[in-house]
Amino acid sequence: MKQTVLFLKSSVANDNVTVPYGTTWLSGLVFEALGLNAFLDTMKRDQGIKVSVVVKALVSFAIMGRGLSVLNIEYILSDPAVRMMYGLPDDIDRNDLYRCIKRMGLERYCVIRHINSVLKRRFGVRFVRTYIDWSTSYIDGKSTAYIRFGHSKDHRPDRPQVSYGIALDADAAVPIGLTVERGNINDNIHFRRTFGVIERFLEPKASVTFDAGANGKVNTDMLNRRGYRFLTRVEINESDEKKLSSRDIEWTVLKDGTLAHRFEGNLGYTRTIFFSEKRKGEVIQSYWNKAERDYEKMLEMKKAIDLGHEPRKKYRSSNCFIATQFQLGGEYIGLSREAAIEAAVKNRITGREGYFVLLSNWEEDEQETLDRYRHRNLSEDMYKDLKTGIRIRPIRSKNWIAVRGRIMIAYLALLVISFTRFMVPELRGRTAETIVDGLRLFSVTRISREDGKFDLHYSNYSPMIKQIDEVFSSFPMYGKHV
Repeated sequence: MKQTVLFLKSSVANDNVTVPYGTTWLSGLVFEALGLNAFLDTMKRDQGIKVSVVVKALVSFAIMGRGLSVLNIEYILSDPAVRMMYGLPDDIDRNDLYRCIKRMGLERYCVIRHINSVLKRRFGVRFVRTYIDWSTSYIDGKSTAYIRFGHSKDHRPDRPQVSYGIALDADAAVPIGLTVERGNINDNIHFRRTFGVIERFLEPKASVTFDAGANGKVNTDMLNRRGYRFLTRVEINESDEKKLSSRDIEWTVLKDGTLAHRFEGNLGYTRTIFFSEKRKGEVIQSYWNKAERDYEKMLEMKKAIDLGHEPRKKYRSSNCFIATQFQLGGEYIGLSREAAIEAAVKNRITGREGYFVLLSNWEEDEQETLDRYRHRNLSEDMYKDLKTGIRIRPIRSKNWIAVRGRIMIAYLALLVISFTRFMVPELRGRTAETIVDGLRLFSVTRISREDGKFDLHYSNYSPMIKQIDEVFSSFPMYGKHV
């Protein structure tokens, strides 16, 4: 079969402009379906640039560029043709973008309430099973009253950070709540603030699932007193240790071989001890992985000290009254790399690897409890979408309101992707990263004509784009996007 190779012999200068249009197009569809355009435009007087237009542009750029940088957006918008493609006026400047980001930081709860009302009223999202989780994002800048050093879930203890919590509807797999707090806040306290954002939308006896960091008597008693069901992981305590040490403990074998033992705890809530051989292997493997990483870091630090250099800041204390000193643990001196790593792993093993305890306040069998908690991985996937698909970190801002607005824009970007998966069943198994890659290929070209006007031509109308267009255009309450 004859093959044809295309190549450019010569080029003729023209005024045609091609821009990626997929993220702007999809943001417009989602904003229209959720009634966000009209709602956002009520946030300011009907003068100047509409809030909805700027927010859609910011969300679109956050998705397309995998991260929101006002300077990068300003550079892209320097071309009048590109501004027109995104519906932005010629006189827009950097200050307009910053003002919009701050407005979203101030009005974030109003926007979330509107979105949740539409999700419940128009799309039948039930708000009966909710997952809540928290993470952090580090800041490129100095610490302030709110941007603080704390336990870094980004593995950047050398940088100040902010903490944010996201609530997720388990059945629809869409975000339904956001809070942004200081970087050193405890998850136990942060839980009550995140829960307060979504409580008004929850159905009676709705279930709330969260991890061990937010577990505490105040939180569990509050949920129980208000009639909500909860499921959380707790640390193994003395009572659990006694159960495990007992020879006559009765185990229930679940379908994947996991062992379960259920009993009533001291606080009147149901405790279930689980043991998984698979989990045990994963935990011990994580010990090996960490020991190998730490060994390489030790060599790096040793080399720096031998050359008279100070170790990296992340390994030193910033307190001017504390002198940080490093020395190799005595039990590892003289050991080879393999022997040292093996010894470090043995020192970490407690004999309780593979065991975990779940706490709840309602009756269901052990298999249902385990399945419900494992399904909480949806919230982990949501944070993965934020950090790899949309790239929320690092945040480059010192103004606290702007930081909250910046995270709110990322939240809306996450909502656009999640709501699209909710509407289009064929996309529910795809990550945000793969969806974004497909959207970036969908382009629009402005072709100039001799009469001074121009035509628009759309390219790369892929099967994914067709699926999205068919679903949104057939939705009865959908208005045509301009």
